[in-house]
Amino acid sequence: MVFGGWSPDSSAFMVYEAAYRIGCPLQRLVIYTLNSRSLNRFFYQPEMVSDVGNCMRAAWSPDSNFVALVSDSDVLIIDKQGKLIDKMTLRAHYKKSTIENIQWATPGLLYLEKKHDDTLDDHSLRLVVKHAEAASIIQFIDTKSHEQKDLLENNYGLLLAGVVGNYVLVVTPSSWQYKNIVYFKVIDITSGNIISDFNIRGWDYCGAITSPSNATVLLAISRGSGCNYMVDAISVNFDSKNIAAAIKEFGEIFGLLRWDTATSSFLVLRGSTSSGLWIDKIKP
Repeated sequence: MVFGGWSPDSSAFMVYEAAYRIGCPLQRLVIYTLNSRSLNRFFYQPEMVSDVGNCMRAAWSPDSNFVALVSDSDVLIIDKQGKLIDKMTLRAHYKKSTIENIQWATPGLLYLEKKHDDTLDDHSLRLVVKHAEAASIIQFIDTKSHEQKDLLENNYGLLLAGVVGNYVLVVTPSSWQYKNIVYFKVIDITSGNIISDFNIRGWDYCGAITSPSNATVLLAISRGSGCNYMVDAISVNFDSKNIAAAIKEFGEIFGLLRWDTATSSFLVLRGSTSSGLWIDKIKP
């Protein structure tokens, strides 16, 4: 089983159930909904071919009521009870490509398309946007009421880190050629313009959680020990006129958990497996 992430309002979370311990395919999606008295579980089993390259990617809608599930080039919209609402097929740009990541922003669905060829695997960031007359989820997903925009083309090693409002944060993982620096871009989804470039000293990008109530992302950055051990917690505020100057560091953590609506804070794990772990709150 693989944890798929909390809903933006922290009322539910999803888990992938896999056929194998590593790799694909992932057999089904399990959605857990929480209330004051019980934990409810719902399943969705997509009709998919058992192929190693056929991986599921999923993202919560901004209102926490739906999940967008991608397998190959198909996007399935399901509700929190596991009911299929609608389906669409993304337009393929290349003969050999896969969907690497997906995020659901207020303007539409963001996804990374990875192009495969003999020399280089490039990533392109694309946006599926709904027309003004598309007022519902079903209208949005219907092929007659959506269009696709290209935001970034042919960027090697691109990752989709998080979405806050109309902004998306993308990252190029560092490597030997970048001298231990992780590079980020902030893109305005509505215009497609890059509004900021900044970098953070570190070996690798290890994950992120976003706050739906303010324009802040909490990043996990490795500075030498890899993503499977201690990482540094670093927040970035998109509302600042100078995003690079608004970066704050919160010391070492063991891992990211989720945004907690009740306390308006990021929940993280601190400590170690040898001395013990505890949940800490980071206020943005």
